[in-house]
Amino acid sequence: KMGSGRPDLGTYVIKTTAPIYLENLKKFLDEVSPGSTRIKGFVRLDTGHIMAIQSCYGDTKIESLTGYAGPTELIGIGPGIDRKTFGDRYKYFKNHL
Repeated sequence: KMGSGRPDLGTYVIKTTAPIYLENLKKFLDEVSPGSTRIKGFVRLDTGHIMAIQSCYGDTKIESLTGYAGPTELIGIGPGIDRKTFGDRYKYFKNHL
């Protein structure tokens, strides 16, 4: 809405079966969470464990999860969230040691 004073929120969904190292997941979240409004989802680690991610305005929680067998699905919402700032950065951290 014009004149509402609220920033336009971008959204991006990461959906992949490829795992990520926990340390790289933390680095990714450290980079993107401060500028995001919300990040939420499930991430498959290289160990086979699934982590539940909850982040609200940079306050991020990562918890081990049982009973979820699906792929990584991570949703980012925020004024600067898009394929380049969220999707491509996740791919970068997923592919680097």
